[in-house]
Amino acid sequence: MRGAHSLSKLFKNIFIAWLSCTFVFSIVAAFTYVHQKETAKSNLVTVASRIVSDINKEFVVVDDTLKHAIHLSPNCDPEGLHRMRRLVFENPGMSEIGIVDSKGKLVCNSFGQLTPPVNTSAPIKKPGLRYYGPIITDYLELPAFVLARTRDDGYEVNVLMPDHWLKSMLDISAHHNTDFAALVDNSTGVPVF
Repeated sequence: MRGAHSLSKLFKNIFIAWLSCTFVFSIVAAFTYVHQKETAKSNLVTVASRIVSDINKEFVVVDDTLKHAIHLSPNCDPEGLHRMRRLVFENPGMSEIGIVDSKGKLVCNSFGQLTPPVNTSAPIKKPGLRYYGPIITDYLELPAFVLARTRDDGYEVNVLMPDHWLKSMLDISAHHNTDFAALVDNSTGVPVF
């Protein structure tokens, strides 16, 4: 009897030890999972913040460029063309600066006078920086985004930003465990890119 009682006590002790170890390891695994999840979330916030910061810096540069280009002549005079080309040269994210008349005709860009003017959309009569796109450009037939400002005379000064520039700004290949990034319009929630 004593042997059976010892064996029963041994199994009981083994079961209690196993149960205690399982409980401890379960708690450790749960804490590890929660920690990894929080770390991944924190890393994602860091990556998103960096991307937003980088894009915002570039948009500020473009907006400043548009503010300086607001007085360009739509006649594409040599001085104005030189200024547009210089602005494009100094800003690697831009492929072109253009001037759209109040009826929506692209009359001049950093490549020169457009004869005949290219049909685009009429400028929105509202101040401030705005974007539209992605579009396929009529002039170059390439995908791009447009950042624009409407002038006091109803004309628009805009900048063409190639989509590959935005793709490089959103490049997340250097960040592990991140599959994609999207640019979303914060007023409508619609993905832009």
